[in-house]
Amino acid sequence: MKITKKRSLKKFWIAGAIVAVLLAGGGGAYYYYARPKPESQAAAPTNTINYDEPDEDQKTAGSDVKQEAIDAANGKGGQAPPPAPSQPSTPPSAAKKQATATLTQAAQDHPGETLIVRALLQVKEAGTCNLELKNGQTVVTKTAPISILNGFSTCQGFDVARNELTPGIWQLTLRFSTNQYEGSASTQVAVQ
Repeated sequence: MKITKKRSLKKFWIAGAIVAVLLAGGGGAYYYYARPKPESQAAAPTNTINYDEPDEDQKTAGSDVKQEAIDAANGKGGQAPPPAPSQPSTPPSAAKKQATATLTQAAQDHPGETLIVRALLQVKEAGTCNLELKNGQTVVTKTAPISILNGFSTCQGFDVARNELTPGIWQLTLRFSTNQYEGSASTQVAVQ
């Protein structure tokens, strides 16, 4: 007589459940790591600043600008002072070419602080920048030399102390002049 054993399907069900869980976990992991990343996680742009040593032209231009700044501070600049506030500005000379000035900053970082004015100039030679701020009858003028950089120039910058300005809207005009070029830019600035 032959005795048949009752086979237990319990082991097969447990093994099948384990295989199903492993497949589901593997599929979930694949989905998580293989899906495309959103735009916000894209790679950051590469830095394009040239950190190489300056060439001789850049060194010479930098030295010239420094010397001009020193001479201007000591009153040896040989350049005419900015026009008095009550005098109208002189009309542009027919002999000079027009160049672009772009104001890159004309604001206070925080209310009650210094007014910061910066500009880029599309010239490659030394000269002078004149800043004029008007509010009603009040006029504030500042002068700074032009700094020559690689491919463009900039005014060395203007930091106008808050105690020189009253709160309100000021008309800001920046003019620059070199031996061959001149130009200007203007805007309104709210001083707090």
